Amino acid sequence: MKKLLMLCLSAVMLAAASCSALDKLGDRIKKEQNSFKDFEKKAMKALAENDRELLKSCFSQKALERASDFDKGLDYVFDLYRDGKGRVVDDNSKSYSYYERDRKYKVVHAWCKFNAGENSYKMVWTQWLEDSGDPSMVGVYSFDLIEITGNEEYLFWDVAGIGYPERYCVHQTFSELTGSDTGAADVFSDELMENAVPVEKKYMLRVIDYIGSNDVGTLWVDDSKGCLDTYAEIRYDLHDYIMCLRSDGEKITAASLADSAENIIIKDNEINGFAEMLAD
Repeated sequence: MKKLLMLCLSAVMLAAASCSALDKLGDRIKKEQNSFKDFEKKAMKALAENDRELLKSCFSQKALERASDFDKGLDYVFDLYRDGKGRVVDDNSKSYSYYERDRKYKVVHAWCKFNAGENSYKMVWTQWLEDSGDPSMVGVYSFDLIEITGNEEYLFWDVAGIGYPERYCVHQTFSELTGSDTGAADVFSDELMENAVPVEKKYMLRVIDYIGSNDVGTLWVDDSKGCLDTYAEIRYDLHDYIMCLRSDGEKITAASLADSAENIIIKDNEINGFAEMLAD
């Protein structure tokens, strides 16, 4: 009888613990769904009512700080969209939780297809739900609006702010850099590769050969110098770095590596920082 009682108590406790875990999981899923649906509604309302400030208010402090080209993306989106109130036809989201030694953060990647007037559109965005190490990341970090005209495939990287056509080269470049089918010669300009200091080029190519899509974190661009400088958080050999690539719109014309964005030194037709950061 005593053993039977103990077994019954254990079963009750296990069932209660299971219900509690399921309840917590359900609450997390509901929170994620509500967050992505809330932005979806706000974005579509902003587009329908031409409300630039409403769309901008959804972005995180960090995204607004990093995206020096934010207004360009904002202009592009509201020039592209011209159809009033839209109707959602499909949407979906995926969430990812990351745990590091002194940081926990959760990110939602979401998309929404909708019709408006005689046109079809797709929104794609990333949204931070929490970040214990950097609360300024909480909010929408990246957003793209595409008018669907056929079966085109679009590449998306987590670039701060709002996408526009001149910035598409960033998505293309990082897809090529982290893919397994392309060589560095297809991405970097001939002038850069010919003029680079050999040891810098060696370490840079070692990084490029190493990193895959999972080794690249958030990105942001700086267009204040009359060119497009893309900053990327990367992880190489268990260490975190900032890599900056300068582009002329077709090829990478300069590259730099440092332990922080403030220490990046980017110069035309030069590779620097890789040997200093990585040499034994």
